[in-house]
Amino acid sequence: MIGKDVVCIDDKRTADITIIPYWPVKDRIYTIRSVQNSLGGNGFGYLLEGINNPRIPAMLNGIEIGRFEPGFNSERFRLLDGTKLSITAEQENVIANN
Repeated sequence: MIGKDVVCIDDKRTADITIIPYWPVKDRIYTIRSVQNSLGGNGFGYLLEGINNPRIPAMLNGIEIGRFEPGFNSERFRLLDGTKLSITAEQENVIANN
């Protein structure tokens, strides 16, 4: 998965999140540089080469518990041939434990 080229199919922002300055653009091609759990437990998030956002606070019950670079939901991307990327159970386990 890391190193795969993907195309953005959805660049709509679900909220006006000014803390994240750089976003993928629809129809542009990106290379996955890392995979992480997506915020809110909605699948996985990709960190992309060419998009480097500042680390933002991770909050739990109003307390900062660390900082992370926000990724972009995997549902926003497809492989260049149009197929959806799939994550194996082994990959899912590695991501969940990081």
